[in-house]
Amino acid sequence: MFDNSSLTPFSVKVLNTLLYHQRRVRKPRVTADDVPPRMLSYGDLCEMLDREKRHAICLCEPLARIEEWCVANDRPNLSALVVSEATRRPGECYGRSPQFSRDSWEQDILDCLGTINYPLHIC
Repeated sequence: MFDNSSLTPFSVKVLNTLLYHQRRVRKPRVTADDVPPRMLSYGDLCEMLDREKRHAICLCEPLARIEEWCVANDRPNLSALVVSEATRRPGECYGRSPQFSRDSWEQDILDCLGTINYPLHIC
């Protein structure tokens, strides 16, 4: 189990925002066709966090910590939901954890959208 106390307050805020978004868009038996409208751009996530879109680089470190949290808690990678608005693919920060990679992103996002095994929030 991951020690949540090692997350910064901002990482906790990002994680809880992604948990909320995933609950809103999850779908049992999700297919690749279901994915695009359920993704969240880095800019949109920034706005949800009361940050300006141009400050999306501030998400890199929290998303890396979220990957670690997902691995430690045996959960699909929540950061798979976050993509570049221009490419609709994850950015360079994706896949820092050895369990996730940019090559597996398509499966990672399907796993994320299809699960009900996330907590409602973390403290």
